[in-house]
Amino acid sequence: MKRSPRGSKNLRGFLAIALDATKEGHKLVKVLHDQVIQDLSKKSFFHRQSLRLVTDYVPKSLSLAMDSSLSLANLLMGLWAQYDVHKEKENGPFLAMLNGVLGDYLFDSKSPLATEMAFIFPGILSSKPPGAHHDVEFGGDRILVLIHGSCLDETCWDTRNGNYGQRLAQDLDVIPVYIRYNSGRHIFENGEQLSQALSKLVDEWPGRIKSISFLAHSMGGLVVRSACYFADQKQDLWRSKVGAIVFLGTPHFGAPLERFGHEIYKQMNTNRYSSVLANLLKIRSAGVTDLRYGSILYRGGRIKNRFGEIFTRSTQVPLPKGVECYAVGATLNHSKSLVPMGDGIVPLKSALGEAPRPNMTLSFAHDRKLIVTSTNHMGLLASPIVYSKL
Repeated sequence: MKRSPRGSKNLRGFLAIALDATKEGHKLVKVLHDQVIQDLSKKSFFHRQSLRLVTDYVPKSLSLAMDSSLSLANLLMGLWAQYDVHKEKENGPFLAMLNGVLGDYLFDSKSPLATEMAFIFPGILSSKPPGAHHDVEFGGDRILVLIHGSCLDETCWDTRNGNYGQRLAQDLDVIPVYIRYNSGRHIFENGEQLSQALSKLVDEWPGRIKSISFLAHSMGGLVVRSACYFADQKQDLWRSKVGAIVFLGTPHFGAPLERFGHEIYKQMNTNRYSSVLANLLKIRSAGVTDLRYGSILYRGGRIKNRFGEIFTRSTQVPLPKGVECYAVGATLNHSKSLVPMGDGIVPLKSALGEAPRPNMTLSFAHDRKLIVTSTNHMGLLASPIVYSKL
């Protein structure tokens, strides 16, 4: 199949990742080699003789690193060969996953693989970047904005039980608008960009928008809260139109998987040699590390070290004022009476906005909390119980 110019750009993006991986691999080997030599130089004659073996081993290690990087390049080339630029919907989930893991790197390196924030409209094949709405062929004054979670895109709403947005459009006469964004960037970066995009959406929408509601899954809920915060600071018009937000499995106070990864990183840094390998864990994107504690804003808007403990000191942001906020959490348990397990990704208390310290708990009204049993994190997007409540 003939590749389009976009396909060529994506190929360059994959090769750039492989090249950077090669460079970083060589750096790690060199640092580890230097530390070993420094230690052996202080040892006995026997150990100094061993230094020769180490010195001979280094070129082989570098060669191995190069071979591994080339293997990675071949893997990426193979993935690209399966990537058909003419089938954007099929390719979307792969790029969404890639951006979730490496999104900040892809954005900073201006990679063509980096996902740009866009509005996706039903019935329109091509996605529209924020502000490009002049050819929207439908109107309506009640907007439902659906926003996906980490490592996903708008196709996550297409489930075995239908698409919440399309079903609500028929049942509640709302206009569904799907948001696509780079989930590997910091949540506050996506939140600020979403706020700006919604301002353009309101300005350029054909007709007057009466109300805006949000249906947010997982990380998407944190992005929405962040967007509302920035809109409040600037008193943006779209913020006054927000009537309701439904959070589906949103980790308001973080998820254990990222905290587990951070603990491994800390333990590996206690040893001189394993600390070198700990740098491999820094591949985690900014969006992933934000999920450690559900961080949506930082003091002064600056992050000193997202892999250090100071990173946890994020600014607490309450739920948006004047908005009906609903929290939906899932548990793998078959009964609510059992000790809650969470949905396999997000703990139940985190999804319901219940903090370890009571003074930090989010103010969801009791009758605006829903617990869905026998359901996992992705199952929230296809739950008949959830849809009936919506």
